[in-house]
Amino acid sequence: MASPATDPEFGLRHQLSAAQMTMVAVGGSIGTGLLLGTAAAIELAGPAVILTFALAASICWTVALALGELASTHPAAGSFGVYGELYLNAWAGFVSRAGYWAALAVSIGAELVASVT
Repeated sequence: MASPATDPEFGLRHQLSAAQMTMVAVGGSIGTGLLLGTAAAIELAGPAVILTFALAASICWTVALALGELASTHPAAGSFGVYGELYLNAWAGFVSRAGYWAALAVSIGAELVASVT
């Protein structure tokens, strides 16, 4: 029998509950830090912030489209790491997972600081 470690498609569910969708919406609305970061950016750069936000949005849009295409072509649990292993090698998958973990670890600290201030 396959395990989650050997088979990325093991145990996938193709549904979200109402509570999960609510948490995604709340996290997307509150957890982005837009209100905290925008004030400092506008104070420093002024109206040029609109251009930088547009550039960042276009980069995020491109990554989201690419990830959506990969997810629809290869529906497997593991996201970036699985796609790195599938298209490149095991090292690329590891680096992708480690980088994603590091980004989440740093962002949790940033969110805690933002919630206190």
